[in-house]
Amino acid sequence: MRRVSLSALLLAAAIAAAAAWTLGSRHAAPPAPASPPLVAVESLGDLVSVRVRYANVVEFHRAMTQGIPWTRWELPIGETRVLLVARGDCLVGTDLRAARYGQVDTAARTAVLALPAPRTVSARVNHGPRDEGGSYFYALHGSGLEPLVPGSEHRTQAIEAALRIAQQDVAQACATPETLREARSNTEAVLKPLLSASGWNVVVRWP
Repeated sequence: MRRVSLSALLLAAAIAAAAAWTLGSRHAAPPAPASPPLVAVESLGDLVSVRVRYANVVEFHRAMTQGIPWTRWELPIGETRVLLVARGDCLVGTDLRAARYGQVDTAARTAVLALPAPRTVSARVNHGPRDEGGSYFYALHGSGLEPLVPGSEHRTQAIEAALRIAQQDVAQACATPETLREARSNTEAVLKPLLSASGWNVVVRWP
């Protein structure tokens, strides 16, 4: 899956504009295309326009219980408490392969470009070293009889549960209304100059 960053596209647009100006001073400008450049837009694939950096403290408690024979009751005998300092990031982008043109006016060279809603391209919890921005466990504490129980299965389950919560939080950070608005704005900032350079006045429409 191809992903294109906002900064890379802006740089490409600037280089293309400079090249067009230089060539235009030597040769006559080529005729404008008869239709909007949809293929050029589709070839960009996923246009990643926002990166959200995530940091949060996840607190999780997992109770240890012992079933009471011949009953449906369980007796709490201990607890595992986890404090995870979670770090990560998520990327929001627009799938330009789903872009479609509408209301095309060839004479006026105007069109409406319908784009799909921005979506989360990737979301991850950073499991790298702590001094390189990775997540780490600030506290891992057992109470009651939990420290006396042999084996580490209960603590492992608590750690995995805390990491799952962090992963869900990272994904939710990319789905906020503010993030999606920023993704739409940044996508338009990239596409409009590229489409305008092709000789077409294109209005971007979102769902």
